[in-house]
Amino acid sequence: MIGFGQNFTVTPNGLRDNTNLEKTYVVIYTPGKTAEQNYNSALNYIKDIISLNITKDIEFKHISYTTNVPYLLDVNNVLSYFAFSANYTTKMIFSNDSILFEITDLDIYMKDDSKYKVVFLGSVLSMTDHAIYIGKKKSKIQQRMKQTKTDIENYFNNRISLFKDYLLETVNITRRDTLIELRLTANEYYNNAEDFRNNGKYQLAIDNYSECLKLEPNYGENNGATTYNQRGVAYFKLNNFESAISDFNTSITIYPYNEVVSQNINNATVNLERNCKKPKTLKKYKSRQSQEDFEMSEKYQIYLTKLNEWKDCRSLINNYRLYSRKMQIDKETGLVIIDNITKSEGLSKNELYSRAKVWIASNFNSSTDVIKLDDKENGIVIVKGLFNFSTTGIFGLPEDRNCFFTLKIYCKEGRFRVIWTDFKFTLTPLGPKRSYDYTFMNPYEEDGVTPNNIRVKLKEGCLRVLDNFNYSIVKSLTQKQETLVDDW
Repeated sequence: MIGFGQNFTVTPNGLRDNTNLEKTYVVIYTPGKTAEQNYNSALNYIKDIISLNITKDIEFKHISYTTNVPYLLDVNNVLSYFAFSANYTTKMIFSNDSILFEITDLDIYMKDDSKYKVVFLGSVLSMTDHAIYIGKKKSKIQQRMKQTKTDIENYFNNRISLFKDYLLETVNITRRDTLIELRLTANEYYNNAEDFRNNGKYQLAIDNYSECLKLEPNYGENNGATTYNQRGVAYFKLNNFESAISDFNTSITIYPYNEVVSQNINNATVNLERNCKKPKTLKKYKSRQSQEDFEMSEKYQIYLTKLNEWKDCRSLINNYRLYSRKMQIDKETGLVIIDNITKSEGLSKNELYSRAKVWIASNFNSSTDVIKLDDKENGIVIVKGLFNFSTTGIFGLPEDRNCFFTLKIYCKEGRFRVIWTDFKFTLTPLGPKRSYDYTFMNPYEEDGVTPNNIRVKLKEGCLRVLDNFNYSIVKSLTQKQETLVDDW
């Protein structure tokens, strides 16, 4: 019978035996088994479950192997969550009736930037370390890191449990909640994930979706878009809005114009924004204190840390908003330009030109008034027009806005180019036209991260209309058109 032995607990000094904090290892008891039998069982476990081949130790005394975990846990960074990976070494020493099990060289680092680490003991002022415990003389756990401590313990104690199960030869493939590493098919991982998500086990759902996508990056409906959306929903349920937004954004990039995913992005961003509060500006309270001493004080350093965290959070939110879209500048005119080239195989220049003329006639009240250049021979049409859109004004009331523009459509064999430029607006119906370019290029306040309310509304309002126009043009010029056979 395999004995339960001990489990790991996280302490300021690292992983320790939960029954004796002086020990850096735990003991798994195997009554009646020799050291050689324990060794061979461990070797088979590593080969079958971990998928590693270990060089045999002739004396059957010890095994050591290194593991990389692409995704270990999410760390609460006050305003948001970040995914962390890990590297560690597992050491086993074999005796008759027992196995010593130890984790060494544990390195937990941010998935997207490895300079940021999870450490067992550190300072709240560190710019790169996320310390579970703080304070040298009398250490205490950080409130925001309690879940991280639990996640680390759960991960490594699950490794112990999995190893014990293997030693008992009672590994049950249906225990999908603990055997996430067993080699299943992408379809099986996806089905597991759906079951877990529907039953509220969101972290397990995320793990299984991730394994599914690791095996087949485009698995699921709409070339993988649905799988990313489902994983994003699981992240959302765990309040990990940053990871949720990332998955939703991947989903809508793969399969655009999905209203459900667009709404998911909006909901996650709104929730993330609620936790993104700018700290109050810290001012000197001692008149004799020099500016240098003030900026070196612990209180100011804490304020600076919170300010940088807020900026990171605010930048993240901005990245998923329409107003953050980077605009292109025409090198010749110096004006903002929206430039798209689309292939349309099998269609001639003349056919594309004719379709462009039909689109213009269908979308403007008087095509003869707006068309300023009509060059059929070269396949060029230039339009100067105006569209209106609505934004939210004072007291939440709708406010009508306008946008003057120049549209250029160039048609060639099997492709066409659409350019929008020379954007202008008027403050009053009869007022002078003003350039939109500053609004397009500068939607933020002086700090570079706080959205300017007026410019953001104007930029987003314009871009939504222009995106719809572009989608409509591409659809009209590329879709297959049926030929009427009735002689009406």
